[in-house]
Amino acid sequence: LRALFYRHLNAALRRLQDLQEQALAKEAQLKDELRRAQEERTTEVEKGAQEARRLIEAAKHEAETLRLNAEEQAKHASQTILTRTQEELERRRANLVSEIETEALHFSTEMIRYTLTQDGKGTFQRHLIDELIDDLERVEHDRFMVAAESVTVTSSLPLTDQERRRLRQVLSTKVGTEVALVERLDPELISGLVIRVGALVIDGSLRNKLRKAIPLVRKSPSSEARDHGESHPDPKP
Repeated sequence: LRALFYRHLNAALRRLQDLQEQALAKEAQLKDELRRAQEERTTEVEKGAQEARRLIEAAKHEAETLRLNAEEQAKHASQTILTRTQEELERRRANLVSEIETEALHFSTEMIRYTLTQDGKGTFQRHLIDELIDDLERVEHDRFMVAAESVTVTSSLPLTDQERRRLRQVLSTKVGTEVALVERLDPELISGLVIRVGALVIDGSLRNKLRKAIPLVRKSPSSEARDHGESHPDPKP
């Protein structure tokens, strides 16, 4: 009985030992699997963190790009508005200057018209015609590249025979052939005359001289000084 009892006890002990070894092996396996799971979890967490950082950086970059684009668009829009405003101001200024010059021309014309006597207009007319003929004589021949058999002459007062003769002679010489004068009267010129040779127009009227003089007066140093608020001492009597 004792031997039988020992045999059963030894068998039970061996069985218990085997179970213990199996338990230890499973425990080691579980520990190894747990370690691998923790490592995988750590790796996944790190990947998630890296992906989160990448997304945050991408979002920051996109936000910065959007901000820069918005600033550029706002700058471009403001520059466009400023340019259009400047162009509109320049256009209005040009229109205003043109209106002022037109009014000044009309005022100057009317003032001279009612200031000069008939004799004064005649004297002024003779002077302007002589001046224009002298200028025509100094013009080179190749400047008159026009073909015409007649020349239209518009004047504020009738031409004298001497003026008519000199004018026909000079124009015939410049054109290169004998021309006939077609005379017309236009009191609006005030004084002087306008010559039309084909498509060529030579304006020697007082009205045209005033039209050219008004912008020069507007750009004169005294005008610029007034525009800038500068004052000058009164001239001595």
